[in-house]
Amino acid sequence: MRIKVKLLLVFSIMMFLSVAIVGLNLMTYKSLDSDAVFVNNSGKLRANSYRMAYLSEQILNSGAGQQRASEQLLERIAFFDNLIKSLINGDTELGLKKLEQPEMLQKLQAIKNKWENQYKPVYEDIAKNGDRQGLSSIEGSVDDFVAEVEQLVSGYSALSQGKVANAKVISELMLLTTVLFGIFGVIMVRAQVIRPIERLSMEMKDISSGEGDLTKIIKIVRQDELGELIMHFNSFVANIRGIVNTIANSSEVLSNSMQGISGTSYELTKSTEMIANAVMEVSNGSVEQTEMISNLNTLMEQMNEEVSKVLYMAEKLLQGSASSKASAGEGNQLLELQARGLTEVVSSLADANAAVRRLETYSNDIKDILEIIDNISSQTNLLALNAAIEAARAGESGRGFAVVAGEIRKLAEKTGQATVQIAEIIGNITGQTGMVRDSMTLMAERIDSQSQSMDVVMSKLSEIVQKAETTYADAKEIESINLAVKNNFGTITESAGKISEVVTNNSSNTQNVAAAVQEQTASFEEVSSNMNALNDLSSELKLVVGRFRI
Repeated sequence: MRIKVKLLLVFSIMMFLSVAIVGLNLMTYKSLDSDAVFVNNSGKLRANSYRMAYLSEQILNSGAGQQRASEQLLERIAFFDNLIKSLINGDTELGLKKLEQPEMLQKLQAIKNKWENQYKPVYEDIAKNGDRQGLSSIEGSVDDFVAEVEQLVSGYSALSQGKVANAKVISELMLLTTVLFGIFGVIMVRAQVIRPIERLSMEMKDISSGEGDLTKIIKIVRQDELGELIMHFNSFVANIRGIVNTIANSSEVLSNSMQGISGTSYELTKSTEMIANAVMEVSNGSVEQTEMISNLNTLMEQMNEEVSKVLYMAEKLLQGSASSKASAGEGNQLLELQARGLTEVVSSLADANAAVRRLETYSNDIKDILEIIDNISSQTNLLALNAAIEAARAGESGRGFAVVAGEIRKLAEKTGQATVQIAEIIGNITGQTGMVRDSMTLMAERIDSQSQSMDVVMSKLSEIVQKAETTYADAKEIESINLAVKNNFGTITESAGKISEVVTNNSSNTQNVAAAVQEQTASFEEVSSNMNALNDLSSELKLVVGRFRI
């Protein structure tokens, strides 16, 4: 699997888990909102039950306001009917959803049945006919009916709290999974990217610092971008090794050819001297010179072909060096983009850590306020106790004041208990906030470590780019040397042609021997000069090739 795919996979999983946590919290919030609407409307059933009982008493005991009370009772009956149906089937206007919990639905259906079969007919009869006997039949069971409604409200509240607890557990598990995937991502980058690049850098350093040892290859087998880079680098080194080997062989051939040409030139010089001393042997010397010139042309053609091959291989070396340099530069740019991404993540974590610290500060401020409230509660309790003692001393006239003092003391005690509970909750929040801060600090340190590792990778790739540029410069130098050699071969070929013309003229016209000897002498001097230049270029080419081990 490629490195980019692995990183995208880990990042996608972490993003999915984060989105899932947010979605779960939103779903829980919507569910709680719907539950709150249900609980509020269920409470209206309870209040409406008390109200209908009160209106029934008012109808049976009042005179002038009886008509108005009857109308209100009928309105309450209709309201109770609509509300209990809405609680069961749902009502978009009230924000109620259809009740789907079997246990709650069964309880609510039982309340509905009892209402329709027992209470609703009695209340309608009271509102329309003023039936006192019907009221007596349900008067003792109204409290039980209200208690059933209260039990329904309490049960649904407990069910809602259970949803909150389950959502909290799931969120914590998903958050833990996200953190574990983050740790796994850091470990994977370390194992799959940083360590292989460090090893690759060491291998390349061995090759580059080994005085041009082209026999070494990097033996790392991978199926990702690093594997491709290693494969191309080994191929590049192999191409350079082949080119340098060809150049070395051509240089050897060139050196041998130069020795042959030097010998031939020496013999031609001797022949020219013999022509000057003995004109009678000009024809024989011309024939011998013709054969030597033919051999010289053959050698020059062979050398020219070898030089052309060397020039072709030098061009391939130059192209390979340019490609390697471009690939290394692209890799360096990609790592710079990843380094900037890590810097942005570290900045975001720092902002979140600062927000957590502010939350701890607010929690400490709340603790201080709770201590003040607790002190006030204690003082209030003490004052209420003193007031009760004084009321007891006052006797019968202070009894009412003693009751008030007792109620104040109870309120003070409840306030103190609530303060303790709030302090415990704040303490738990502070502890959880500390854990979040520590986790974020640890994550920031790990990301910072990863950023430092990326800097090391960028440094190593910079060294690779420098080595590629050095190889590119050497290839340019080899190409320029071969071009110079090819140009000198052209001059030598031209000189050989002139010598051939001179020999032909000597064979056809022996009367111009003296002039031909002078012309040959000048041509030999030019050939000797060109041969010296060619010999110097051959020596320089050997020095360049000698830098590499093949």
